[in-house]
Formats: sequence, C-alpha cells, structure tokens
Amino acid sequence: MGEAFVSVEHVMDGEAEDEGKQGQSKESSQIEVLEQSKALGQIKEPGKSKELGQVKELGQSKALGQIKEPGKSKEPCQIILRKTEEQTAGYYQTWTIAKFDGNRFITQNYAEESFVDNCLCLEAEAGFYRILTTNRSPNGNQLAAEYRFCLEEGQTEEVQMHFRKGSPEEMLVEYPLEDFEVMEDGKQEMASCLTGEKITILAFLDEGQEPTEHVLNEMLEQQKYLDSQNFHIYFVLKGEEALQNKTLGRVLESVLSVRVVYGAFDEIVEPLARRMYVDPDKLPLLLVVRPGLIGIYASSGYNVGSVEMMLKCIREV
Repeated sequence: MGEAFVSVEHVMDGEAEDEGKQGQSKESSQIEVLEQSKALGQIKEPGKSKELGQVKELGQSKALGQIKEPGKSKEPCQIILRKTEEQTAGYYQTWTIAKFDGNRFITQNYAEESFVDNCLCLEAEAGFYRILTTNRSPNGNQLAAEYRFCLEEGQTEEVQMHFRKGSPEEMLVEYPLEDFEVMEDGKQEMASCLTGEKITILAFLDEGQEPTEHVLNEMLEQQKYLDSQNFHIYFVLKGEEALQNKTLGRVLESVLSVRVVYGAFDEIVEPLARRMYVDPDKLPLLLVVRPGLIGIYASSGYNVGSVEMMLKCIREV
C-alpha cells in the first residue's frame, strides 16, 4: 500500500499537472517516477521484502506498463476506495485518479462510477497512479491532498479517502446575504433584525434526520461554550411539530441561549447555501453572520467537529 495522503499546494481543474518539464526524455521521466516511488516507500531496494503497493525492481517496469510479457494476458487490477459518511466524493468535483503514461499523469474517466455504502470498487490496469482530492473552502481556496501508489497485475489497492479541512482563518469569508423573513412568537421578522449588533448563528435544522441529530449532539457537548459566548443562536425550523423531537428538546433545555424561529425552507435555504458556496441540498445548514447579515462561515450536512469549527471561527472575528 502507498503512503498516506499528503497535502499539495496547487491543483488544476480536470487534468492534474504534468510530471517533469517539457523536453525531458521519456527515460528521464520514468527514472524520476521510480525515484519518487522509492521516496514514498512504494518501491523497495533489491533484497527487501515486498508489501502491498510496493514492487521489486524486477517488477518496476511492469507496474509502469512499460514491459509486456509475450503471450501472457494481463490480470485485472482493482482499486477499492472507502470514505466516511460525511465526506462528499463527486468525481471531477472533489477527487480524481490519474495514471502515469511515461511522461505525465493522465486523469482517468470514472465519472459514471459512484460510491455505494461509502465504498467504490474500480477496475484498473497495472501502473503508477495518483489520487487527488480537493475540498473547496468558503473563501474559494481549494485544499488539496494526493496519494500515489503502484499496481502490479492482479493486485488490489485499498485506499481510505482523505479530504483536507481548513483552519478557522481559511474558513472565514465575507458574503452579504439576501434578507429573508422568519416567524418568531407569531410575528414576521426580517432575519437582519434578529442579528442586532452581535455575531449570530443561524442553524437550519431537519429534525429527526441523522445529520441534524449529530449536530445537535455536538451542541450538547459544546453547551458551556455556546452559553458563555457573546453571540445569538437561532434555530430555524420548518414548523412547530419539530419541537417534539427529543434531541432538539434536550438542546433547548440545556443551551438556554438558543431561540427558535420558523421559516420557509424551500425559499430560504438554497439561495443562502449557494451564496456561501456550500451544498444547497444538504441539511442542517449552519451559518455564522455578523451585523448587517454578512455571512462569515457556513457548513451544510454533517461534518465531524462542525460545531467546534463554528465556535473557533467566531473567536477569530
């Protein structure tokens, strides 16, 4: 098996960067890749034992697809990718696989493939591969990571997907949001009036659904910090029936600073999520806004530690 994902500074859309400079010979590019593989621990020196994802020097050329044995059919390879429930993995959007062709990495077309039960099995040829993952932060930066490995004929490589998470400084933005109406205590209010002169958390919840349950449980864990900070917290719900949810009820009893309002999710959520560059189809939607309804942080769906990250971002303001 190859080394763990490593952070990279730059990533190009679609195609990954070429390996080596133009004008290098094919042989020198191959040597460079072999040296990279040794540095990553994917190719051991002669005499050492072979582990998963590593090849002996005799098999290096075969792994790169440079030598074919006459009369022998190729054995298929497999790449098994695993991700966690909260990770979003859309091919060409958040990850790609590229194969080295002797001069550069060529992105493979797996656009029609998708994860099932957080697992994806891909058929591949023997060769030297690179997986790139990207996570776009709200300020527009792409946080990229890569993973390189060699496949010999008939080999299976299992990979746990990794998507980088930004620091609080990287997650902060300033996006003016369109004002919207909510109901509080039976009265129509504009969201901008709720925020006043304080930082405000707006949590659009989908009670009873697993992602919202996770976020509510994280809020219970962060109870003392949510109650001790100088900011507003509003739970935006679809209707009063949401108050029957047990986990929501526990949070309202424990985090006394939370206030409840109601809104038309079909009209409100998608424009806000798109403006903050998060997935508009996932709830809960967590927003942090400063006075004037200026969005400074957003998260949609469930991401481990999202409540803690939200609090860290507030401390940075």
